[in-house]
Formats: sequence, C-alpha cells, structure tokens
Amino acid sequence: MLKAEELRRMVAEATPGPWYVSDDWNVSAPGKTVLHGSVMVESDAESDANAALAALAPTLATEHAALQDRVARLEAALKHIADYDDPYEPCGWAINTARAALAEAAP
Repeated sequence: MLKAEELRRMVAEATPGPWYVSDDWNVSAPGKTVLHGSVMVESDAESDANAALAALAPTLATEHAALQDRVARLEAALKHIADYDDPYEPCGWAINTARAALAEAAP
C-alpha cells in the first residue's frame, strides 16, 4: 500500500484538478488535457468507465491518504488503551483522539 505521504506527493506533482472526462474519453483539467483516451478497448462502456475512474484518481488518492491518517490515530488510541495497566484510570487522551478521528467520518 502506498503511504499517505507518497500519495500526497503524487497529487501535489500532478496537474491540479478538478479532473473530469471530456470528449473521446480524454481526462481533462481546467485548460488542459491530462490523459488522452485514444487507447481502444472492447466497448464504449468500458472506455467510459476507465475514463471516469482515471478522472477520480486525484480525489481517491487524497481521500485514501486522509483515511490512512485516521486509521493511524485510531490505532494509536487503541494501543494506548490496550497497554494501560490501571483499569480505573481514565484514558482521556486515547478517548479524545478516537472521538476526533471518528467525528471525521460523520456526514
């Protein structure tokens, strides 16, 4: 799996978005073509799907990096709780970290 830092670097070095599907399966950004859709496949539907997926690449990479960050914070909170020896002492830091990470998932 690509690390969050690598995904962020790749997005930062790529053409700024938003990316969208333009004519003939090209993936474009404002003012330029990002990917030429000239490679033929078995069907127009498959070409449409491929172009749509390619156009989502920057968004998916950014969202994946953010999810990796959330998972790391939740894992740290759970490790803190699991490693704690005194069951009567509150784990305030771990609880607050977990709540903050979970709140990011709320719609």
